[in-house]
Amino acid sequence: MSERTSFEPGKRKEEAYVSFGGASHESQYIFMTPNLRNEQGFIPTTIVAAITKTFQGTEWVVDNRGTRIEIHHRDYRTRDDEFVGERLKEAVGEWCDLVLLP
Repeated sequence: MSERTSFEPGKRKEEAYVSFGGASHESQYIFMTPNLRNEQGFIPTTIVAAITKTFQGTEWVVDNRGTRIEIHHRDYRTRDDEFVGERLKEAVGEWCDLVLLP
């Protein structure tokens, strides 16, 4: 796994993965960047801050877990792939190609 802590537009983008409803995360979106990590092995704060900012003022909660970001609606029963996908692309599109997993 390569570690990158600086992001320069125009360089090859790394892939970021988003899935919904995995084991123990039945009502959450999970965002992961396996090849973009800081020195401690976590998602860089630049990406965490960008994602958090794009969801501010919405009904969605963003929890940074270090190696993943969990996103869920305040009402755990709500799922909106289009809204979440658009927000994440807006937040990380400069650095990552977003891959939505089934």
